[in-house]
Amino acid sequence: MSGNSITIAVGNSLPPRWKLTRSRTLPASKSSARDRNPPLYAARRFLRAELWNKLVWPTLLFVFVAPRISDAIQEMARMNTKSVASSAFTFVASILCIVLVMRPTVVSGASMMPTLHDKDVLIVSPLAERLFQPTRGDIVTVCLSASPLCGFVFSGDTQYVKRIVAVPGDVVRYSSCNILVTTRTGREIKDTQPTMSCHDRWDFKQIVLPEGMYFVAGDNRGNSLDSRFFGPVSRAQIHAKVLAQMRLTLVP
Repeated sequence: MSGNSITIAVGNSLPPRWKLTRSRTLPASKSSARDRNPPLYAARRFLRAELWNKLVWPTLLFVFVAPRISDAIQEMARMNTKSVASSAFTFVASILCIVLVMRPTVVSGASMMPTLHDKDVLIVSPLAERLFQPTRGDIVTVCLSASPLCGFVFSGDTQYVKRIVAVPGDVVRYSSCNILVTTRTGREIKDTQPTMSCHDRWDFKQIVLPEGMYFVAGDNRGNSLDSRFFGPVSRAQIHAKVLAQMRLTLVP
């Protein structure tokens, strides 16, 4: 530079970063297949969707998901089978427990007062009666029909709750209020069971109990339908032994 003149270097004298690049015109973009042939494009899209929905997706489900679903269904079936078997076993065990082991019985009437009151709840055991020989003094349930279903609501048979006062071989002398027992060995047993007030209505009668027969009576001698009226009962007519007693009292 000299004086007021300015010199500008052009061409190759500029550093590389100052070089000017010549712009070029980009070619026009190619038209898409959708623009060139819309029906063909739509058909391809439809075929791809159908291929995915009808072949690819079901194949993936079959390969990856179906085995797990099958395992889950089998596991649920096994669980349901176990559940049904467990429920059936519980039901059968409950029925056997009610029929053989123990079941509740409600006292109806005053024939066993003051030992048992009306509406007392008793726990009786048919199994205990079968396993052990009935003995004098046991409180038992008696059915004259000897039906195995006696004691259930649907049976229609009358069930009595009485006390065994004499066993096979005993000599029994009884009236409407008193029962005197003499064992086969000659020992006299006084009527010490609690008895409500009573008035004799007939003279003493006597009976010798044969093998397998038992004499039962209510503790409330003057108000009891028992062996003094329907006779001795057999072992088969004694259905259950009373194990426990519950008295429900309403508190105002």
